[in-house]
Amino acid sequence: MIKTDMRNQKKTHLGENVRHLREAFGLKQEALAARLGEGWSQKKISVLESRADIDDDDLKQLAEGLGVGVEHIKKYDHEKVKNFIQNYYGDYGQNNAQNGQNNHGDHNVNPQHIEKVDHLEQKQDPSVEKSNELISQIKSLYDDLLKSEREKITLLEKLLESYKKM
Repeated sequence: MIKTDMRNQKKTHLGENVRHLREAFGLKQEALAARLGEGWSQKKISVLESRADIDDDDLKQLAEGLGVGVEHIKKYDHEKVKNFIQNYYGDYGQNNAQNGQNNHGDHNVNPQHIEKVDHLEQKQDPSVEKSNELISQIKSLYDDLLKSEREKITLLEKLLESYKKM
């Protein structure tokens, strides 16, 4: 039986995961609070993002506001995502730099990269299972991001229509 050293296992910091996901979706704390409605504020979001543990009710509401499942927040691993992007998309950033494009803070996903991800699933190496799990997580987050963006567009269209009626 293999014993794992608990000191080497990093405890999930739910608040940091919420922050990373919120930032990945391009949302400010104020915008997330507005999405969540009454009883939510920028300050409350800030406080929750500083906590390692978040109660289930708040976590569920945050997940809904972000357009992801609670499990996405619980299992989100920023280091894995960051390493994946650096390992597999580093050439994209270099190509943009050569073309004079600045991509800092841009969370748009190039559809060509989705094709790259699909090709990565076909690789035959010892870490295929881990890679496939990470790819699935990234695809799921991308789908959630698209859903969130569509919702933002719908809300903005409604707001624009209400201003036009004024």
